[in-house]
Amino acid sequence: MSPELSLVVPVFNERENLAPLLLEIAAALRGTPYEVVAVDDGSTDGSLDELKHLKATDVALRIVCSSATAARPPRSRPGSRRRGALRS
Repeated sequence: MSPELSLVVPVFNERENLAPLLLEIAAALRGTPYEVVAVDDGSTDGSLDELKHLKATDVALRIVCSSATAARPPRSRPGSRRRGALRS
């Protein structure tokens, strides 16, 4: 059965919150076909491993690993400060 609803959940260092979140989503959407697309954005706390562990028992969970932000040099990350002289 195809999901009627897709929830996209950004994940960055949220390991401890993932299981409770998925349980709350499952309770709230009981009876509705849904999927949860968890997008890990380079977590360093084991969030990706936790997602993989949770996927073993949660058929609605999809995992996407986004390394685009993690792979960029610090100066090009949103919110970072540029140091040094400006060049024309």
